[in-house]
Amino acid sequence: MQFKSLIAVTALVASAFGAIDWTSPATLACAKQHWAEIKAKADPLLPSAGLLLTPEQRAKLSSLLSGQSTMPSNPTDAWLLELPNAIPPSVLNLVSGTIITNCLATYVPPASTTSAPAPTTKAPGTTTTAPAPTTNAPTPTSTAPPKCGH
Repeated sequence: MQFKSLIAVTALVASAFGAIDWTSPATLACAKQHWAEIKAKADPLLPSAGLLLTPEQRAKLSSLLSGQSTMPSNPTDAWLLELPNAIPPSVLNLVSGTIITNCLATYVPPASTTSAPAPTTKAPGTTTTAPAPTTNAPTPTSTAPPKCGH
C-alpha cells in the first residue's frame, strides 16, 4: 500500500507543475533543445518505470525504446509525441517539467518561411524581376530544433 500512496503523492505533486502540452510544437522544440538533460534524468529511472506503469504503458514504452534500456540520443518529433502514451504526463512532468517550463518561458518560435514576394513595378519598355524572398529561418532540410532563447 505504501507504493500506491507514493504514486498518488507523485501524481499530486506533478499536477502542481501545471499541464504541459506534449503535442505543442514549442514543447517538442524545447524537449529536443534540452534532450541531453532530460535523458540524463530519465535514463536512471527507466528500470523502475514498470512499477508505475500499466501493462499497456509498459508495452508502449518497450516498443518506443526498441528493446533498449535508455532513451534515444536524438528523438524524433513522432517519438516524442508517442512518449505521453507510454509514460503518464504527470510522471513526465516530474522528470522534465521544470526544464520544459523554463524553456517555454523564453521560447521564440522560428521565423515563418512563407512570405509574399515583394511587389514589382515596371516602367514602360523595361523588365523587372522580383528578388527571391529571404529569411533567417532554417532551411526545410534542417533538423536542428529552434533555440529556446537562453
